Amino acid sequence: HIRSRKQQIFRAKTFIIQDTALAAENLLLSAADMGLGGCFMGAFDADKCRALLDIPPKRNIVALIPVGEPSGEVPLCERKPLSEVVTYV
Repeated sequence: HIRSRKQQIFRAKTFIIQDTALAAENLLLSAADMGLGGCFMGAFDADKCRALLDIPPKRNIVALIPVGEPSGEVPLCERKPLSEVVTYV
């Protein structure tokens, strides 16, 4: 089924945030596997970032993801059993 150009643009704009978040999650999981730490940051001054990192105006900055060596040991948090957080439908 062929979608109109308008529908394609709408879907692309709708899913850009989800696509970015999924890619960021994979990046952070890979960083953790290599012993690095990182953080997904969605609140930032886009204009300052654009100027500092020389990002063209036509590019949409969705998130910042600083990655580096942790300053210390990161304690593991206690996890709830799956039965408390998952519902099967």
